[in-house]
Amino acid sequence: MRQHVSKFLVAGFLALQTIAVQAQVTLVFAGVASGQGQVAISVWDSAGSYLKRPYLAKRFSVGTVIDGELQVLLQEPLPKFCVVSAYYDKNNNGELDTNWLGVPLEAVGTTNDAQGKFGPPSYAAGLVEITGGAQVLHIPLRYVLGD
Repeated sequence: MRQHVSKFLVAGFLALQTIAVQAQVTLVFAGVASGQGQVAISVWDSAGSYLKRPYLAKRFSVGTVIDGELQVLLQEPLPKFCVVSAYYDKNNNGELDTNWLGVPLEAVGTTNDAQGKFGPPSYAAGLVEITGGAQVLHIPLRYVLGD
């Protein structure tokens, strides 16, 4: 009986992690040149899917950049708790360019300005709560090896 209750509680907790909230989230990206390329984002809803299966993936053409920042609005339902990662596809080729070691050659960023030491940041480091109201998330985009 205890085993069934424990499994039920774990399943309930996991289900709560992926509850979608109607959101109006403004993403603010620093490190983008005006009128060049696109910014690609991925929204991750769990540590298990992180960097494997995004909950949501979108691309935004870079238009006008104001004070060095690009602002885009997400109005899709988003997980209550999630990580947003992004990269600046300056050459507009639709992929994250990397060197022969797999290190990104284009600017990358994650919510909470999370950064990894020898690889991407952890899911926990970038985790944010989506409130369901109007919300602003700042994601600085940086070149791992410098510009």
